[in-house]
Order: sequence, then structure tokens, then C-alpha cells
Amino acid sequence: MALLAAGLTATVAAPAQAALSDKRNDYNRDGISDLVAINDEDYCLYRWYGNGSGGLGGGVRVGCGWQDHWTSLSAVGDLNRDGNGDLVAIGVGSNGYCLFRWFGNGAGGFGLKTQLGCGWEPFTYRDLVGFDHGAIYAAGDLNNDGNGDLVGVNKNDNDALWLWYGNGGGGFNNGVRVGEGWGPYKMTLTGAGDLNSDGNADLVAIGESSRQLSIWFGFGNGAFSSRIGIGTGWDAYHNPRSISGMGDFTGDGNGDLVGANKQTTGWVLYSWAGNGSGGFGTGMAMGPGWFRYHLAV
Repeated sequence: MALLAAGLTATVAAPAQAALSDKRNDYNRDGISDLVAINDEDYCLYRWYGNGSGGLGGGVRVGCGWQDHWTSLSAVGDLNRDGNGDLVAIGVGSNGYCLFRWFGNGAGGFGLKTQLGCGWEPFTYRDLVGFDHGAIYAAGDLNNDGNGDLVGVNKNDNDALWLWYGNGGGGFNNGVRVGEGWGPYKMTLTGAGDLNSDGNADLVAIGESSRQLSIWFGFGNGAFSSRIGIGTGWDAYHNPRSISGMGDFTGDGNGDLVGANKQTTGWVLYSWAGNGSGGFGTGMAMGPGWFRYHLAV
């Protein structure tokens, strides 16, 4: 199945600014991962700059009109080698479900919405209340070519994981099938940066039944290790777009994680610093008020 529009060509690219296995979502070119999310009350995009020590600055509303993408936004890293983090999402376009892209401008904002290609309906799923979600996730740089890459779960293909390598010109190459059986992880799958200090991007997700946090180590060639369970008790984070890999959020070179925890007092954002050996430190509460925010994963 051809998933990207024909004729999409790469532009002449500048040298990569940083290893995307470590840094996926830097929107102001300071070398620190940042966070973006869509609020499902006003359908506006909000941004929080990382401070380099595991914290966030104040939220800033970037723009509104994101109602078609609040269930599928992904912080895909740098797609055109300008050193700025970019965004992609699935939405209804000229021919069914299409993939859209926004280039980061390096000052915390984003350029115009661009349709890349259609045929992405297999990479969606419907939740229990009838909302369609995009089953696509930013993965960091999976083949170490300096471009941000994308993965997705195909509901029409035995829940197989597919990946698309970024081509350096703002688009993606044709999809590559990785393996089956990813259905239990499609709600929370996300790229987390480099978790085991081997220089390769890794994936994390929470299992649908087990509520266990699991890791798949990337090998740098588009392949992954077998699933490694590293902890249970993640029930509060098993919601669409409520957990997101941050790349390096603390400045130590390790991939980190954030998640919005559904508590009786409201939704609280937590962060977990990667320890460089495939695990995470203790969760740190970062602040309340995250009920209506759907994180870019």
C-alpha cells in the first residue's frame, strides 16, 4: 500500500544538528527537549519549554484550530535538517485519512500545515466512546541518518508495527513492516530517545492488560529487541496521548518520559528520568491541571 503522495522529493539538506536518538522535540534550538499538547476544550496547541533539569517553563498557547489532530499529534523530531523539532498528525484530508506536517520555526512556533500523503486509515483506532485516534508515534532516529522517523500500528495487518524513515526533506520513505502483535500497546506507544546508552532510539509503551511499562531497544537499523517489562502499576497512565517520550529532558544524554496521571484531585504531570541502563528513576510530580491536554507522543 502506497502511503505517501507520489512525487514528494527531498530538498538539499544542511548537516544534522544533533543525534535524534537523544533529542526529538527541541522547538527553540537550545538543545533541550520541550513538550507540546492540544487542549480538547479549545483545540489550541500549547507549548512548554524544558529547562534542562527535568522541569518545564510556563505553558504558552501557540495557535488554535487543531480539532482535526488532537488524537494523533506526534513530536517527530527534525524532518528537514534545520535543527528545529517538527510535528506530524493524521487527519481527514483530500482523500480520506492523510498525514500532515508542520515545520518548527526555531522560536517555539510552527509553519503552515502541509498534507504529505493519504491512505493512513489502517493506522487509526476507535476508542470506547467513539473517537478515532491516530496509531502513529514519533520514534526518534531509528537508522542514525540524522532524520526523525515515525512508527505506527496497522489494525488491518495483525496489528503489525510499521516504520517510515524520514527522508531529510520534510517527508518519509515508504513504510517498512517490522513485526506483528503490537495491538496491546497502540494506546501508549512512544519513542523515548536512547534509554540504554548505545546511541540508538528506543520505544516504550504500557500494556493494555498488564498495565506494565515495557521497552523495546532499537538496534540502529530499524529493528528492535524483544519486549522487556520493567515495572507494573501504570494503570493511571493507560490513556490515549497521556504518556510521551521526551528524548533527553534532563541534560544527561538519557531518554526520559513524562505522563499525565489521572488522580482524584485532577490530572497531574509526572516525569521519569532515564538512568542510562534501560530503566527510569522515581516519578516526579511536575504540576496539576493536565486534564484536557493530549500530549504529542
